[in-house]
Amino acid sequence: MRRSRSHNGSRGRRVAEDDERAASSLPGRTCIPTDLLRTFVAITEVGSFTKAAHLFGLTQPAVTSHMRRLESLVGAHLLQKNPPASP
Repeated sequence: MRRSRSHNGSRGRRVAEDDERAASSLPGRTCIPTDLLRTFVAITEVGSFTKAAHLFGLTQPAVTSHMRRLESLVGAHLLQKNPPASP
């Protein structure tokens, strides 16, 4: 998985355009980039965006960006966000 530390500049727009192209390459099907699926699985397994980020050497905002892109491609919210448990 790529290490991403960039902000939503021109690279962010290019990635979004690549996602849109991939999503429309097959009629009636959505092609989802593997790195987005890996991020989603990691979040569900470890239960935390931050812990998932550490697994892949990413920042927490990069993981959040992956989830936003995935949810945009799928067209639905995929995770229910819960506040951290109190000690």
